[in-house]
Amino acid sequence: MERIVTTILKLPDNKLVLQRRDNKAPSSPNLLTFFGGHREEGESALASAIRELYEETKLEFSEVQLTHIATITINQMLVDVFIANIDNVMTVVYEGLRAESYSVDELLLRKDLSPVAAIVLRNARKDKQWLLA
Repeated sequence: MERIVTTILKLPDNKLVLQRRDNKAPSSPNLLTFFGGHREEGESALASAIRELYEETKLEFSEVQLTHIATITINQMLVDVFIANIDNVMTVVYEGLRAESYSVDELLLRKDLSPVAAIVLRNARKDKQWLLA
């Protein structure tokens, strides 16, 4: 089973920050998705989340506190979901086109979410504790 990590970045106003993938992305091109990716061989979920977040945003582990909130199965993927509070929307992302922020309700109405982001959001909405972490 494929293992991936995804990190929900939450702003002080409770909006969530996602990455707009570019048209060259190997998965979910042009869609909104949370920051994250595949776990490397022998890598823990936390180490993978730290690495992916740094690769995509340049946020250092010392700048954010990652909290593991769930492990969910999506098709043939095991997804470890983390959440981190951040102070503001990044003006630069190092993978994808840009960072965008929306409320959970706004996101649930969007038609341009990656499949993984949509499922993670539906689970987060069912279990509001995820978003209070």
